[in-house]
Amino acid sequence: MAQNDGVGKLIISVRTANGSIPVEGANVTVRSFDEGESAVIAVLKPDSSGNTPLIEIGTPSSDLSTSPGNGKGYTSVIIEVDKNGFIPMEFIGGAIFPGITTVQPVNLMPESEYNGDYDKIILNESEAATL
Repeated sequence: MAQNDGVGKLIISVRTANGSIPVEGANVTVRSFDEGESAVIAVLKPDSSGNTPLIEIGTPSSDLSTSPGNGKGYTSVIIEVDKNGFIPMEFIGGAIFPGITTVQPVNLMPESEYNGDYDKIILNESEAATL
């Protein structure tokens, strides 16, 4: 695991109706995701605006991202969001960079609109995009 010489910040913005309605009180868990290891960093609840409190997450030094071959210059996280009446969501591999505040939008979908067709929605951001 990379040494944490830097700090990045994270806010999760939980909404529904294509981002137009905030979702208060969802269960939000942020976990580390590095080299197969995972540990809980924070358990949060969004306020009436749909935003979680800002948290700080240890990151590698920003120097790692300035030269090729130095490893990754960010910390990978998993974000899980769950609220009764909505389909749970999981984001794998979100990047937290040193000195940057990341706002991760989450658009929860009501279970009632999908007739139980989904148990969970998983978005894997750690896989390289293919064109």
